[in-house]
Amino acid sequence: MAKNYILIAALTLSFTAAQAQNLVPNPSFEAHTVCPKELGKRQLYIENWIQPTAGSIDYFHRCSNTCGVPDNVVGYQEALSGDAYIGLTVYHERYRVYAQAPLKSPLVAGKTYTVEYNLCLAENSKYAIGNISAYFSVDKITGLVETVFECYESVKSPEGDFKLVPGPCRPQVNNPAESFLKDNKMWKKLSGTFTAKGGEKYITIGNFAGNTKTPTTASPSIGKGLYAYYFVDDVAVYESGKTPEPFFTATNISPVAGLNQAQKNPAWKEAEAPKPLAVAEPLIDPLSIKQMLDESEIDKKIQEVRQKLNELKAINEALTQQKAMVQAKAQPDAKPTVMVHLYFGKNSAEILPKSEGELITLVNLMNNNPTMQIRIDGHTDESGTEDSNKKLSLQRAQAVVNFLAMFDVDPTRMTYNGFGSSKPLAKNDTEEGRKLNRRVEFTVTKK
Repeated sequence: MAKNYILIAALTLSFTAAQAQNLVPNPSFEAHTVCPKELGKRQLYIENWIQPTAGSIDYFHRCSNTCGVPDNVVGYQEALSGDAYIGLTVYHERYRVYAQAPLKSPLVAGKTYTVEYNLCLAENSKYAIGNISAYFSVDKITGLVETVFECYESVKSPEGDFKLVPGPCRPQVNNPAESFLKDNKMWKKLSGTFTAKGGEKYITIGNFAGNTKTPTTASPSIGKGLYAYYFVDDVAVYESGKTPEPFFTATNISPVAGLNQAQKNPAWKEAEAPKPLAVAEPLIDPLSIKQMLDESEIDKKIQEVRQKLNELKAINEALTQQKAMVQAKAQPDAKPTVMVHLYFGKNSAEILPKSEGELITLVNLMNNNPTMQIRIDGHTDESGTEDSNKKLSLQRAQAVVNFLAMFDVDPTRMTYNGFGSSKPLAKNDTEEGRKLNRRVEFTVTKK
């Protein structure tokens, strides 16, 4: 994969005749379900964006008092566009936070794409770092702990099966570790280009280097927080050679937005001078705030109820399959167990959300039996060519392995393969038969 350049520059506006679609959904973080009231919430209120680890993305919006824009509990910064941005802890002795989003469409092999994301160091940060990167992947990358990600490469064994071999993630767009991002006054744009391998569907932003490979320097504001913390806004991925569509424009500007930077924040006049305490001007009428919070609480309760219903549904769907899995554990030489509630997109290896209960049951089985090893096999019906069927079945089997690996199942305990339409369970002359043949199954190879 080609890496061409990384650029840090003060923000400028440019316009060209050609305009490209920004493949990042909700790129300015404007679309949200609930006005943020506190930091560190695992329930993410930003639409389209994902918290891939146990570390929580912080959300800042003009509608909030504590998590507001421009003034909030970790610093002072106007949004680059619109009324919102997010905050990420990219360096700490014990944890990291990443932000992930599904692209509007997969990247095309051989095409060159430009990636842009804007950062500003929070005033409460004690440290500043350089290596904040953008990583593109075919599947979601997820971890249950707040540590540096490991990515996995597929390696074929002499027997013809495949295994995932862990290793460090290699972001396609990198800022050099020694190029410290120390500005806590102005937004800085990081941009780079790369040539896609094809099929990349997710962008993840964060620091993918371990602490020993993450040099730090003191923040200009010498904040009290023992971390490097950055605001992030206006993320774009688009075909190189064109200009992305414009970002969101603010519709509810703060009363202080018209002031120059020195008037907004005395620290801009003299970086060493402490920021004087002052009573913040209300951004909106207090009665409007109360009404907004009441509505937010209702929305939150609705979301919690929906989440519980989905969890109960997933548990119910998993009960039947769990019995078969326990039987498979007791009989390592038993026939393969078909994962009957595993669903993929049409002609795709993307696992659909309603499959979660089935997969979590298998995750629990593996984690509760740490010596167990399994083989995962993918199969298709006879629709399509032999080559495409074999490729799709292999990709679906690998998708299951990827999911299990995300939930701390050691990839060395799993092998996988794809057999296309070569091992049908039924005839392919009826829809019911074809449905039975489209499957992923696992076999216990070792207790």
